[in-house]
Amino acid sequence: MPSSPTSSPEKLKETARPAAAEDHFESRLFVGLLALLLLAPLAFGAVEPWARLLQELGAALLTACWFFRWAQKPGLKLLWNPLYLPLAALAFVIVIQIAFHTTVYLHATLESSLQFAVCVMVFFLGNQLFARESRARRFGGVLAVFGGVLAFEAILQGLASPNKLYGLRTPRNGGLVYGPYVNHAHYAGLMEILVPFALALALPEKRSWARRLPWAIAAFLMAASIFLSESRGGMLAFLVQFLIVTATLLLTERRMRTRTGLAVAIGLFVVFSLWVGAGELEERLATFRHPGVSTHVRMQIVRDTLHMWRARPWLGWGLGTYVTAFPQFRSFHLNEVVNAAHNDYVQFLAELGLAGFLPILGFLAALYGIGLSTATAWRDNPAVAMRFAALVGVTGIAVHSLTDFNLQVPANAALFFALCALASGKSGSNA
Repeated sequence: MPSSPTSSPEKLKETARPAAAEDHFESRLFVGLLALLLLAPLAFGAVEPWARLLQELGAALLTACWFFRWAQKPGLKLLWNPLYLPLAALAFVIVIQIAFHTTVYLHATLESSLQFAVCVMVFFLGNQLFARESRARRFGGVLAVFGGVLAFEAILQGLASPNKLYGLRTPRNGGLVYGPYVNHAHYAGLMEILVPFALALALPEKRSWARRLPWAIAAFLMAASIFLSESRGGMLAFLVQFLIVTATLLLTERRMRTRTGLAVAIGLFVVFSLWVGAGELEERLATFRHPGVSTHVRMQIVRDTLHMWRARPWLGWGLGTYVTAFPQFRSFHLNEVVNAAHNDYVQFLAELGLAGFLPILGFLAALYGIGLSTATAWRDNPAVAMRFAALVGVTGIAVHSLTDFNLQVPANAALFFALCALASGKSGSNA
């Protein structure tokens, strides 16, 4: 029998209520994920035990909430992502290291596995939440605002009180402080993650100058702070990012106005960076040195780490055990403890062996295989622009990881995996 006219609106209301409740629930999770990702950099990169604990508890709580809701509401979709496969393979290798005691220091591997679990949970939540285009746009906008404000604060701090965190706290073990980070290179890594979002929001010509100018200023401040932080790896990574964005612009837009605008932006950026920090920047580039660790020593660390890998080529020494295992392979004298290989790829190879390193390469290959489809269409769709910006941010860290260890900083690693989820995810609802 046909339904009565009065019953149809009632049924529509009944079906609309669960959808609205679902959206409200996911919106709360989205806000929680943003808080988790943005508070960690402010807590000195979450490198201290209390900050790592809060990050781990926060990620676990958000993930548990999602699965609890999923168990209650079968209509909540569990979205697939091909990158789950290499992540699962890497997790399997870590489990083997722990279960069969192939790691040389079980406690260190357990501690590092918790950080890896945080990254997996962030990736999972991002894959679920960023499918909605409105959230992808909002996520990119929040990161751009956050990066611009933080860069402005970091520049002021660098001028007024360069050796203290937030101008108040002197690090116990020293370091080249910049912004909220003890290590200037890790601050640069954070900016490499954030600056592409401001660039993507500033460049589309469909928007008026009044709407694009704040994003251009934010991108300008973030880029300038990378150079003022004096991180050579950060400078190189940003230049690669800028070349990628410029190349996609020139391939898709041949207007002279676009090329002129790019030239003016580059000129202003160079003038500003040299004006604010010309003396120190020139000295750093001329000496090509790092406080306490010269370039020659860094290269020797990499060579010794490769010798370390050859001693255990298949399953490695154990995730997070670099500090424990490296001294027996060290071929040089240094008063300081070598806590990292200053090359994430080589260090992960030594810690995880080929069994763990191949899934990492597979993860990156799958990510770029999916993400490169956004390279030609990002100026036409704001959500696609955010996914392209995420891929450019991932590229910055991938380049910088050749000379540093940003992926071992909890705050930067979590943001990196959030960007991987955004870059590799598929858009769903436009709401």
